[in-house]
Amino acid sequence: MPRNRFAKGSPVSETVYRVLHLVGILLTFMSLGALIACARSGEGGSRAARFLAVVGHGIGLVIIIVAGFGLQVKMKDTIQLTDGWLLAKMGIWLALGGSVALISRKPGLSTVWWWLIVALGGCAGYLVWVKPF
Repeated sequence: MPRNRFAKGSPVSETVYRVLHLVGILLTFMSLGALIACARSGEGGSRAARFLAVVGHGIGLVIIIVAGFGLQVKMKDTIQLTDGWLLAKMGIWLALGGSVALISRKPGLSTVWWWLIVALGGCAGYLVWVKPF
């Protein structure tokens, strides 16, 4: 009888999930920066630039959530889905997801969106390293 190579869990290591999570974060924040730059340009930027930024934002968010849950499964002994800091990070993920609509609808507030996105990123980092609740 052939041995099931996946019997002990996912063949993907914790390190791979961490790197993918970081790549998703970089792609998401880079795309949000591009959208804000388009909003500040006055005409909303070129259609191709906005399309690339929106697609990059969406792909980045998907990578973040898939790799994040992959990490949670790998670290199930130390991280539970009901941990307060993890739920707060999911809320930040939702806020970052909705930020595209805010940037597009209110381009005049691009400076506010810029600092709000930076603050959300800082809060997410704080939650990961400190795990206050």
